Order: sequence, then structure tokens, then C-alpha cells
Amino acid sequence: STQQRGSGGARRVAAAAAPGQAITRQRPETFVDPHHRQHSHPHHWHGHHAGEGHAHIAGHHHAAPGHPRSPLKLNVLAFGDSLTEGLTARGFHPYSSHLESMLSSSLSTVGADAQVTQRGVSGEQVLKSMHGRLGQELHSAESAGVRYNWVLLLAGINDLGKGSEADRVFCDGLLQMYTACQQHGARLLIMTCMETRGTEMAREGHYGFPLDYEQGRQKLNGHIRTYAEAAEDGVVLLDLDTLMPFVDIPEEQREQRFDDGVHLSPQGYAEMAEHIHNALTAHMPIPTRS
Repeated sequence: STQQRGSGGARRVAAAAAPGQAITRQRPETFVDPHHRQHSHPHHWHGHHAGEGHAHIAGHHHAAPGHPRSPLKLNVLAFGDSLTEGLTARGFHPYSSHLESMLSSSLSTVGADAQVTQRGVSGEQVLKSMHGRLGQELHSAESAGVRYNWVLLLAGINDLGKGSEADRVFCDGLLQMYTACQQHGARLLIMTCMETRGTEMAREGHYGFPLDYEQGRQKLNGHIRTYAEAAEDGVVLLDLDTLMPFVDIPEEQREQRFDDGVHLSPQGYAEMAEHIHNALTAHMPIPTRS
């Protein structure tokens, strides 16, 4: 279908408690019945607000006698590096597990469920392998008859840490990944790169690597924000750079949120999941049967 630019430009909606952190353009949501790949009679569920349009849910109007109707499922792909895999000093605690529980709870009131597939690889760089791996993941899903409704992307920090230029990380990496997700038919939640100890060192006047790294992080985040602003449809920005700072917060809060100078603690990943949940549900019609 042809995507049309909204008349009012990108719509800003609060994500978590911070206003103006999520940017999106609305389009109909699609839920997938995991046991049926093709349906001639989809359910039509409505968003709460006028003008949101319909959500098209694959499933049968009537279950066969004696057989309960298959649950409707929201399929989500969480994709990225160690911050997606949930790396901590005490093992892995990915945000995806918390997110799946929260989304399933939110959708349970309308008889739907959520599945969040986590595909994070610690240390991976966008330019070296991540953009290619995403294409393989989407192709494998399509071959199995699966379509992701949402893809959640947080990546690029490892590239900057290895000295790659922010412009190249975005243009030759992230932009290709965004395009692949849209060609798959998924909506995108794209996240900015959070502050690190390098941010603090740069602000304290350190030159060389910390300053170059921090300038690259800010430039990459600028590209991500600009893309979200200009996107015509199905793109939500979650500005983790603003929502989950490392610098300028009390030391106690930093110790609770971060495991080291880059990675989050188990509590921090749970906080991240809450922000993502709030952003998704703010831009996804929670449907009611018509």
C-alpha cells in the first residue's frame, strides 16, 4: 500500500515520564495468528482514538466447533549488540524478557499475546556484520512464515568505540537496517545510544579517544533523531540518551542503573524494557473487538 506523509508532520508523544521523547507516524497495526499464515477474513480491531485507523489482525471470525480460537500474537524482534543481549558482570539479563511479560499483560485484556525474539550479539559492530545478520534474520523469519510486527534496534556504539565515523555507521549501516525492516513490513522502534563513562571523561576535559568517541555518539544520535523526524510512517524514536543518562544523575542512581561504564545492570535493563513498553503501547492501538 502507498504510504502518505501525515499532514501534521511527525507526532510527538511522551515515552515513559519524559515528554517529547518518542516520535512516530501512525499506521495500522498487524497482529499475527501463529497457526495460520493466510486468512481471507481478518479481524478488524479499532484503536482508542479517532483517526488511528484499524488494526488488522490475522485470525478466523469463528473457531471450528470444539476447537478454541488460536491466540492472536504480536511478534517483536529485539535486535542489536550487548545492550540487547543484556550483558552484565553477572550473566545476561536482556530487556526482552521483561518486555515480553509487560506486552503480554497489556494485550491479555483483548485476548492477544506477545512474543519478543531476542537477537543481540555482544561486541558486534553494525558495519562489520550486524547489518548483514539482520537481513539473514528477517529472511529466515519470512521463510518460516513469520512476519515481525515491530523491530527494536539499538546499535552503533561498538563501531564508534572501534573508531568508525558516525556518518558511515549511519549511512552504510543503520540506514540499511531500517530499510530492511520496512521492506519486511515491520514498524521500527529506533533507539539513540546512551551516555557512557566516555561521555563523563569528555565533559571533564579529556582529549583524544574520549572526546572523539563522545562527539561521534552525539553525531550518530543526531542522525537517528533526524531520520525519525523525517520518516513517513511506522517509525518511533525512543531517545534513551535523554531517558537514561549516565552523567548528571546521583551516584546511587547510577549504581542502580549501570553495571559498568557502558552496560546496564539487571535493574537498568528492566528500566529500559519499561521505556520500550511505554513507547510501543503509546503508538500501537490497543484494540477492542468491533
